[in-house]
Amino acid sequence: MMKYPLLNRSEIKSHRLHTVFITILLFIGYIYGDQPVISISSSIITPRLRALETDKTVHWRTLLNYNQSFNDHIVVNALMEYGSENYRFENPLRIHQLVIQTELFGHKLKLGRIAKWNRMLNTRIDGAEIEITTKNFGSFELIGGYNASTDLSDADFADKSFFMASWDHGKLGHNVSLAYWVKGSAEGYTNFTGLSLNKKLLGMRFSGTLNFDF
Repeated sequence: MMKYPLLNRSEIKSHRLHTVFITILLFIGYIYGDQPVISISSSIITPRLRALETDKTVHWRTLLNYNQSFNDHIVVNALMEYGSENYRFENPLRIHQLVIQTELFGHKLKLGRIAKWNRMLNTRIDGAEIEITTKNFGSFELIGGYNASTDLSDADFADKSFFMASWDHGKLGHNVSLAYWVKGSAEGYTNFTGLSLNKKLLGMRFSGTLNFDF
């Protein structure tokens, strides 16, 4: 039987808060929401095969993907995982994304655990994000919060603040992106900036990304 490390009080409290939040969310969705879309998948994973390996390399996991809308004004999306301990996760419950999305004056507003993936950085944030789209000047994004602990094993999340402002103009194959972000820690703050270009020319697509750590 797979054993998991004991959780401290902060981690147990975090687990309970997320469990209560998910339970309330599902109850509200059942009463007021449209028909939800739920998919469940299970898999067995082996990160690598080695001739001489003493550690366990085979892991299992079950993924739950949940989507539901409320009167076309609010959309809820969740991606959660339950699986065995591995080199990335200590605890069995992992929340990859848990987002409530709505519109604010015609612009997108997200609250919750937000997965932020672009050509300059990959991160998950517990916080808020607003995306402002203009007709002629591209789109602007502001996101702020704290770096998320996917398996709720990090009790020091309050020391890991995050803020990013970004601008994107154009469409896939012909666009430019600029971003500035700040990562906080117990030692202080670290500033970053990034530039990404994407251009389609003569049937080929050229792309490049530059990140700078101040």
